[in-house]
Amino acid sequence: MKKLLTVILSLAFLTASMGFGQDITRIYDIQYTEDGGDSPLVDQEVTVSGIVTGESYAYGSEFFLQDSVGAWSGILVHIGSDADSAFQVGQGDSVTVTGTVSEYFGMTQIEASSVTIDSMWAGDVPPITVTSGEIATDGAMAEAYEGVLIKVEKAAISNADLGNGEWGIDDGSGEVRVNDNADYYFWPSEYDSVEYVIGPLNYSFNDTKIEPRLASDVVPVSEYTRIQRLQQVRGSDLARIGHVENDDTLDYTYYYNYDDSPLPNAEPFKIKGIVTMPTGLSYAGAGVKFIMQDHHGGPWSGILLYSPDSTTFPVLYEGDEVSTIGYVGEYSTDESNMTEFWVTGEVNITSEENPVPEPSEVQTGDLRWPTTAEQWGTVFVKLKDVIITENDYNFGEWGVDDGSGEVRIGNDSDSLSNFNRPPLGTVVDSITGWVYHHFGYYADSSTYKVEPLYEKDVVIGEGPPNIRNYARTPGAPTSDDVVTISADFADNSAVTSAKLFHRVNGGAYNSTDMQLDEGITYTGNIPFYNNGDRVDYFLMAEDDNGTSSTLPADTTKLNFSYTVASQLTISDIQYTPWELAQTPYEGVEVSVSGVVTADTLFNSNFEAYVIQESGATEWGGLFVFDLNETLTRDQTVTVFGTATDYNADFHFKWDGLTVILADSVQVGDTGDGIEPMVMTAADLEAEPEKYEGMLVRVNDIEVTALNQYDWSVTDASGGEILIDDDIVYTTSDSSWFASLGVGGGIEYVTGIWTYSFGSFKIELRDTDDHGVATSVEPDRTQPFAYSLSQNYPNPFNPTTNIQFSLADQGPVTIAIYNIRGQMVRALVRNQTMEAGYHTLNWDGTDKNGRTVGSGVYIYRIHAGDFIKAKKMTLLR
Repeated sequence: MKKLLTVILSLAFLTASMGFGQDITRIYDIQYTEDGGDSPLVDQEVTVSGIVTGESYAYGSEFFLQDSVGAWSGILVHIGSDADSAFQVGQGDSVTVTGTVSEYFGMTQIEASSVTIDSMWAGDVPPITVTSGEIATDGAMAEAYEGVLIKVEKAAISNADLGNGEWGIDDGSGEVRVNDNADYYFWPSEYDSVEYVIGPLNYSFNDTKIEPRLASDVVPVSEYTRIQRLQQVRGSDLARIGHVENDDTLDYTYYYNYDDSPLPNAEPFKIKGIVTMPTGLSYAGAGVKFIMQDHHGGPWSGILLYSPDSTTFPVLYEGDEVSTIGYVGEYSTDESNMTEFWVTGEVNITSEENPVPEPSEVQTGDLRWPTTAEQWGTVFVKLKDVIITENDYNFGEWGVDDGSGEVRIGNDSDSLSNFNRPPLGTVVDSITGWVYHHFGYYADSSTYKVEPLYEKDVVIGEGPPNIRNYARTPGAPTSDDVVTISADFADNSAVTSAKLFHRVNGGAYNSTDMQLDEGITYTGNIPFYNNGDRVDYFLMAEDDNGTSSTLPADTTKLNFSYTVASQLTISDIQYTPWELAQTPYEGVEVSVSGVVTADTLFNSNFEAYVIQESGATEWGGLFVFDLNETLTRDQTVTVFGTATDYNADFHFKWDGLTVILADSVQVGDTGDGIEPMVMTAADLEAEPEKYEGMLVRVNDIEVTALNQYDWSVTDASGGEILIDDDIVYTTSDSSWFASLGVGGGIEYVTGIWTYSFGSFKIELRDTDDHGVATSVEPDRTQPFAYSLSQNYPNPFNPTTNIQFSLADQGPVTIAIYNIRGQMVRALVRNQTMEAGYHTLNWDGTDKNGRTVGSGVYIYRIHAGDFIKAKKMTLLR
């Protein structure tokens, strides 16, 4: 199998086979120094070719590259504006990278402007075996092996906790740190030593660190093999399922022989874990099977064990700790492949009545595609607050959805043979079960199912009613249209009231009874109104238990709305008085005209143009995606497409930004164009949604912070905003802003006011969008004012900081909400705090201490009369 192929690479092979037709720089020439100082090619643009040794799926915004085997042969590549391509780079790929050499606090790296995959799975670079002391901080070979894939063998765990997830190993020659930038599911405090640790060598915070890539890179001295080591596969392999030919085995364990299992001459594995599915519950033909999990639980922690001889196993119960010996294989059905452990020896009960690992709470959407689902194979998970969307699939399966996408529920357990599936529309508080990768297709996301063990694992809710599948017809009403609103009203008993509330131009709400149309679908009408009128509305349901619910969930923060118009403007699509600031035309086919303010250079980086309504002073800008035409600034265009705040092509980058996903464009004349609106930082910070997509300018600014991806700046108003210059300078670290440093002054900054990766910022379009460096010192006479800063880092995982300032002492509440407006957690509630600057930390958990899922969240401060909210993105 090509994923397992290891080749001995030579410099001659690499230069002959990669980067053909380009002027290729050897990594050696970038890295080699006699005195251990900066790269001799620092600040120079280079093109390098090599094999990926550590992929961006493991490390986020960077990957490791090597072009030979030996000292000075590896380098860290930091992803710049070509992030989309770089995030498809996988370990073992042959790639060509163009970018600028830089030094990031002592670590030589390439800030990539382009990344090209020359060949997938070209072969793995073998790690170089080294001693811990020679690669330790200030070790004799630490600089030479920077960025190189190395291996330390037979080492003691010298320190299980060096802070920040780091730990130390020592083979007798000196301690070296091991970092946890990637998830490899190892708990060093439980072991005394390691057989080996593999990973590229990094340098950060003044120390060298080995960076293991996944669980198989860390092998402790133990008679047992960790379940995670057998189960975990690379993110790049999972991402390529369904996208490359012959991909039906990309989720296979790396310890399985695809032709003749077990692996030739392989020693069997010995494993130990806690029984989570006992024997006797799941059909196994003439054999027997059960599930065990590592006692830590979590991703990759479960495995199903099988033997064709049912006399091999004793009766096993949940909570039994057992050990056994055997081989790892795959059980394939349709497109599904489930890793199994084929038992060849005795199954021994080592202890009884142990705590069973707590089921991990996941969203239904997490189980629809391998990149997020495969890690949960045979692991027990819990789904919360789901609706029955289908109860008559083949083989007794049924479908549920928590709003993130449907997943199927199976009846593999014998105890569910007489289980009555809940009716369509039933609200279910929770479903607990193990994830079965079995009989299904990726095209309809039916390969992963949740398998409850017992009827008690399905907890039916009591209400309130659930309102879903909302629709408006027509989506863009004119003065001739009566508007029909429809939605499904689901309840576990009976819906006794379904109402539609609407108001015009901010007046009083009118109530209309909605009528049952078919099944659980109700409809109601809003009468026609005049062009220019603005209509707000929401839905309300009540059941026979007296409980009620609305859609949207919090009508003080969001209503559905539209403007009656014969022809929509950009302002109509953007404007909303509601706090959650979603477009009133979500999912609606629209046409709109404007003047191009961000042209082909912008589009080549962001795959988006920007247009602006002539004469608009607020709500007048709009991003346009999916256009292949070449557009230039100042052209008048009419765009046809779908308005949305949710961009499926890059959720975490663009969700929350109102855009049009274009079908076509009509290009008109080129005029005088749009002049930037002169704003203060305080203006932009106070009401950022108003200026989204608009061309703005801020004068006389000062750099206040050099962040990882952007810059914080302020002006005389005291407001603080972000500047992003990736389009102009390719990478933040090599930019003109970085050369100024904190405290540097700038005459002006012009650009598009953009919302991406959970924060607002000015996005420069070219070098004319910033003025010259100045010595201007903004006049800030007020030491303390009420403010709420953008969280940092953002996006984040697992924690983020929220900074704010208070002008006076008083009670403060800061709370986290999900995008539906439901409170997730209050960080402080009505707590008296002193005037001044403060920082709170959120660890991505809800009020019950449970980890929340990836997505956009809102954090809001209420201090005295000061109320402000901002968005942030959690990326797991």
